[in-house]
Amino acid sequence: MSPIARALLLAVCAVAVPGRAADRAALPAWLAGHWRMQSGDTVVEEAWMAPAGDVMPGMARTLRPGRKAFIEYTRIEARADGVYFVAQPGGVPPTDFKQVESDARSMVFENKAHDFPQRVRYALRADGALEASISGLQDGATRTESWHYQRVDNAF
Repeated sequence: MSPIARALLLAVCAVAVPGRAADRAALPAWLAGHWRMQSGDTVVEEAWMAPAGDVMPGMARTLRPGRKAFIEYTRIEARADGVYFVAQPGGVPPTDFKQVESDARSMVFENKAHDFPQRVRYALRADGALEASISGLQDGATRTESWHYQRVDNAF
């Protein structure tokens, strides 16, 4: 690459995108880390990287004896029109949920057009535990699934 082309590329990359700094600050740094819960023989874990580059990559896995692990890739990202939770459970195409509520310790995302769930919520409790839930209508009835995680100090 020529020196002029390199300088032009660096200049383009250095241009600030209006509104992005505020969105970046809205990413939930409190969510970063390794979270785990166990219910009987089932173990569910979520891991979130710290916000950087307008995105927080995450993943979850559910482990049940005698069954293949269930994996979900997720991310929370700042876009020009807001903050989004993006889910890809089991390798399906991504589904976007736009942030509709947030405060210093919780975030709620919605996609009313999605089959189930239509809402995703994360909240950090005062005791340091993490509550996660999905909810919405399924087959005409309200359904909610919840997870209550503890922070895990060791690497995953």
